Amino acid sequence: MRPIGVGVVAEDMVSEREFRKTEFFNDFFPKHIGQTAVGVTITRDQGRSVLLSTATTRSDPNENREAADRLTSLAPHHSRAFKYLQAEAKHRALTEVGGSLFGSDSYVERPG
Repeated sequence: MRPIGVGVVAEDMVSEREFRKTEFFNDFFPKHIGQTAVGVTITRDQGRSVLLSTATTRSDPNENREAADRLTSLAPHHSRAFKYLQAEAKHRALTEVGGSLFGSDSYVERPG
């Protein structure tokens, strides 16, 4: 499991040798995406994670560490943006539910 807010290169999670043995790598990854990737876990809650990953054609993990370090430095900003979007979505959902409840024909206003 990736630590939250720490950029990693793919080889930190699975060795290049093992990854290259997979059907996913041999049938898809280099043809459509690249050679490897770097990424960061932005948040994790109740078994769900929000990840930001980017593929690269540079296969040397040492060359990709700079990108992983950059993702680490940007992680707090990504986290704040995600929390803002999440709060905004909850607010929108509550507004829609409230509007539906109070705008429906089944709502009867009681006097006084």
